[in-house]
Amino acid sequence: MFAVKATRTLLGAGAIVLAFGAAAPAQTVAATSNFAAEQAFAAATGVTKQAAIAIALKAVGGGTVVQAIFERQDRIPHWSVDIILAPHDYEVWVSGSGQVIRIIKQKM
Repeated sequence: MFAVKATRTLLGAGAIVLAFGAAAPAQTVAATSNFAAEQAFAAATGVTKQAAIAIALKAVGGGTVVQAIFERQDRIPHWSVDIILAPHDYEVWVSGSGQVIRIIKQKM
């Protein structure tokens, strides 16, 4: 699911590049550097993206994962997993130790 989503996003960005010109290098670099950061975080902590997804799904009781990315928001390195479980959507932060550190819940 994630590879397809990423491909669609990159293809969408490619369409913008064709229409407007020079946006691709910055977006490509951001996607590549975040992938490298994800790999480094998983290697350093032992909590992979797949493990973070499983932890997040368990924390909210299931649902459909929309995306999972590595972030450093509020200076806290974590996996951010977006989940839809009607009638809410969730953003679950999973730390490098595998602990849920924040759940943001919003009505759809």
